[in-house]
Amino acid sequence: MQANQALDSYLNHGYQLALNGNDDLDGARTVFKAAKYHAVNGVQNYMVNLTHTWQDVKEDRTIVRTINYHLPDGTVKTVVQSVTISRQAIGTKVYGQWSQDVWQAVQVPERAGYSPSQAIIAAETVDGTSVDKTVDVYYHGREQTASVRIVDLTADKPLTEEKLQGLSGEPINFAEINAELTAYLAAGYILTPDNQDIDDLAMKPADFDSDDQSD
Repeated sequence: MQANQALDSYLNHGYQLALNGNDDLDGARTVFKAAKYHAVNGVQNYMVNLTHTWQDVKEDRTIVRTINYHLPDGTVKTVVQSVTISRQAIGTKVYGQWSQDVWQAVQVPERAGYSPSQAIIAAETVDGTSVDKTVDVYYHGREQTASVRIVDLTADKPLTEEKLQGLSGEPINFAEINAELTAYLAAGYILTPDNQDIDDLAMKPADFDSDDQSD
């Protein structure tokens, strides 16, 4: 019965039955008395009197914004913004509006050689409709250049000069340089003792650096 359901809802949301004037309810005062439609024309009126349940109440709610910084080395740095909003019932369990607070704007930290997926995490108003939120920030490598030279020290002239392109943190592809170096060695050249970038007659594995100012 819809009337009984409505009564039950009110009783569970801060209302109580008034002491008097509820003769249309059953003995337990939880539902309407059973009744039949009258045989004569007219409207049958039933009434329930309610009052507020009086009690001083304050309700708090904490809402969190979690910011995950996915760093170039594969680790994740997490920053948590937590705000607490509240609503006050002035003498009644029928609550007022939730207060408001703000997740402050956050400037995303810079990383040399990398661009974040967003530079700023905007401020957001937090109210009674807000829920916990997670923001993920990713860092993408910027274009870098690796300069490689193979030099004939006897003739004091470069044999090969290459500028290899890639993104910060990515492995440098030395395949063509190694092929050229192998060809020079086969043609009679030898390596000098101070070639720190060479290992086992080939370029040592390396990654593009994060220096945007120089190769």
